[in-house]
Amino acid sequence: MNLAKYTQEKPKVSSVVFSRDSHTIASVSSESAIIIWDLRQILTLEPLISGCNWVRDYLQTNLEMEESDRINICPLAHR
Repeated sequence: MNLAKYTQEKPKVSSVVFSRDSHTIASVSSESAIIIWDLRQILTLEPLISGCNWVRDYLQTNLEMEESDRINICPLAHR
């Protein structure tokens, strides 16, 4: 499952296609990057836990944040 793709510039989504069974989505960016999404898996995510997991590296490595802020902003990212 791919929730995000980091690039220096923000490409725009130029096309989105759903599979016939509605379980898969394919998106194409302006840079011609293709991402396949598993919709069933995305829809079963816990938003807070998923969000914390998504920003875990940033929270752990950002030198401008106090240690207490790293833990208090998203305690689930420190499991």
